[in-house]
Amino acid sequence: MHDPHGLIRRSVVEDLSPVDEQERDRLYQELSGLLRRDYVFEVRTAAKARLLKDFQDMYSLETEGLGKVEILHLLEQLDESSEADRNTALEYLDGEDLELRLAAARFLEKAGVLRKLLTQVEFADMETFQRNLELLKKAAEVKVVGFLDLLESKTLSPASLLIAAELLSEKGPVSLIEVLLSRGLTLDPKQSPEHRRLFETNVQAACTRGDDRAARRIAEFLAEHRYEQELISVILLRLTGRQGAIYVPTLLTLLEDPKFELRGQLEETISRFDPELYLQRLMDIVTSERPDFPHQVRISAFKVLGSLQLPYCMQAVLEHLPILPLQQARDFAVHLAGRDGELFTRRVLDILEGDDGKVRAAVIAAVPATERKDFVKPIRDALGDADVLVRSAAVWALLEYGDTRSVKDAREMLRDPVESVRREVARALGQHGNATTLNNFKDLCKDENEVDSVKFAAIEGLGYSKQPKAVEILVAYLKEEPSEELEERIIQALAGKRESKELSVLVEKLKDADHGLREKIVRVFETMGPEVESSMVELLREDIVSLRPYITSVLEETGFVDHTVRRLSHRDPQQRRDAAEVLSLIGTAAAFRGIVLAARDPDEQVRVMVTKALERLNTEEGREILEQLEQDPDRKIRKYTLWALERMKAQ
Repeated sequence: MHDPHGLIRRSVVEDLSPVDEQERDRLYQELSGLLRRDYVFEVRTAAKARLLKDFQDMYSLETEGLGKVEILHLLEQLDESSEADRNTALEYLDGEDLELRLAAARFLEKAGVLRKLLTQVEFADMETFQRNLELLKKAAEVKVVGFLDLLESKTLSPASLLIAAELLSEKGPVSLIEVLLSRGLTLDPKQSPEHRRLFETNVQAACTRGDDRAARRIAEFLAEHRYEQELISVILLRLTGRQGAIYVPTLLTLLEDPKFELRGQLEETISRFDPELYLQRLMDIVTSERPDFPHQVRISAFKVLGSLQLPYCMQAVLEHLPILPLQQARDFAVHLAGRDGELFTRRVLDILEGDDGKVRAAVIAAVPATERKDFVKPIRDALGDADVLVRSAAVWALLEYGDTRSVKDAREMLRDPVESVRREVARALGQHGNATTLNNFKDLCKDENEVDSVKFAAIEGLGYSKQPKAVEILVAYLKEEPSEELEERIIQALAGKRESKELSVLVEKLKDADHGLREKIVRVFETMGPEVESSMVELLREDIVSLRPYITSVLEETGFVDHTVRRLSHRDPQQRRDAAEVLSLIGTAAAFRGIVLAARDPDEQVRVMVTKALERLNTEEGREILEQLEQDPDRKIRKYTLWALERMKAQ
């Protein structure tokens, strides 16, 4: 049994017959040793066969205390029909040792266990789903992926397809990704979160590892579903720049479609691909006559072209900046900031000395991001330019540069004869100005000799300012009983104040207001609309005791409390939970009228919230509300209040 020739050892293993029990025991020990330690596969296989044939009464699979090589040899000889052997292999598949995992995975592949792990899953049992996914991922890590061939031969459940997609996004034959897409893309991602995850994982696999067939299928999906923004966004975010010859023609088709809405994502996606595939087309669009392409298409083409920062496209980018509205030109400036060298500076200065107002305005709007002071002097000179756009852009640029010498000149431009310039100046001063600027706005508003057009601009500037003091100035002006048109402008300016600090000041002013001013401030909140109500609730959460009654008063007067009470009858339990939580936070009599109606809600979480809210009525502060509820003219309110209180006492 220890002969140097493997064939002899194998022959002895197969043919040696013990003459008595003692020799049988010794033969068993020798066979067990050969199974674990012999370095020839055929010998180990023969030893295992002999043990199963003649020593079933003695043989059992035990790996405890064995060395790694011995365990490897045992895993190679596991019995596919034995449940115990399959369970042992699953344990080693789940382990961290990759060499042992490979042996276990190979056995489980042959035994058909990995195929069962793939097919025997459903979304209804996510615990089993996750366990099987992790086991199959571990098999894939050691390159055992033959079970994925089921994609080609069998119709798999959505849960099985999701496991396959998770695996193929990192490992496995890329040729199967197109097969996966042919099955997975037919399912509706809106049907459930699991179907959504399946769609996203399919796309991830195709975009990061897919072959040309998979790429073509994704490109076709992009073209056919171009207006389904949620799905298209998933794809655009995952395209990496691979297989541009397949993807870029479709992406350009989307770019040239004026009805396609995800322009920002599309522009960023195209820029990931090799410019060789699309640069000439972009240049054609950018340099075309205006009627040739819709304006939003030219904007998108220009943004992609500029984001590439190609030095040989510098002049084309600078000259066509007017394609962008001035605000977008300012945002686009990040792509100019990276350009350096005398050539760029000289090109810009040449344009600023040129005749075309639109080109100069666009360049002026963009260059502050470069932080180069070479451009400040010609921009100062542009404050008196004959072109309206140039004057507006110059004010913004100088304030963005932080050029204090120009602030006084900018303030004077609030008296510009053109309204659009006055509005832009007010907006720029509001966003970039300091306390002195706010006081200047205040003085303009109070000046009886000032014309309304200048006051309009000052009010607009205060509206754009993010400083809480701007709210104080506007409310003070509102209190002075201005003309009807000025009052409307002030209310609109205040309605744009949505930050927490701004709302706090506005509520503070409401607290101290007389009846007339209070009505106007309530109008401000009504003008803000539903969007501000969540901000008011968050302000309520800050638990500023002095402001609480005024915040809740606003929420009642704007109809928010009534709307939230109606949400307590919503079909979705989460909607009812959210409504109960918010009403509990508001805590007024009107809010509690709604809360008690939810005392018998079928959802336990809602009932718990109601109970906790009612506990607050046992306080000194809550007794008055409790009395109102117990004497409410609505019999149903009285009934539910008593029932809820009795239930609370019983608990």
